[in-house]
Amino acid sequence: MTSVNFVLVSIPTNTARFLTCMVFNKDALATLRTYGLVNVYLDDYGHSKKYKNCLFFLFHLRETKDYEEFQAKIVDFNSFYDYYDIPNGEGMMRMYVFRVHDVYRRDLFSFRHGRFDEFTRGFLDISDPEANFTKVEVDITQEIYRFNLQLETIKEDL
Repeated sequence: MTSVNFVLVSIPTNTARFLTCMVFNKDALATLRTYGLVNVYLDDYGHSKKYKNCLFFLFHLRETKDYEEFQAKIVDFNSFYDYYDIPNGEGMMRMYVFRVHDVYRRDLFSFRHGRFDEFTRGFLDISDPEANFTKVEVDITQEIYRFNLQLETIKEDL
């Protein structure tokens, strides 16, 4: 009998698929998953502190030397802003918050509102060249961690 270990991986949000390149290189998603990445979000409505123009990277918290070295690297990024722990039924998770560079601020806004035709040339240059945004539908309830309809704003400032 052969034993097989399965790792349950959540389906990446569109934020993970298309915006990770605003913080990491466009091929980083698979590597981030090896360190416990659960998903990437536009916001976390369940956290008391609010961050503007940021991406939220949720990881399973691991107590290994590799994870600690990985964390030391990413918290040294210029775009790193904050992190906080989130209790989970199976342990703890950690949300890393990265501020999106001002150059991509408009692209973040456009993505959130499904206005892909307004992406800047700068963002398109760093994103996956094979990405077909005409087929993407942003379901904001999936792109925001711990989404709460009462907290969703109708208008946003740029």
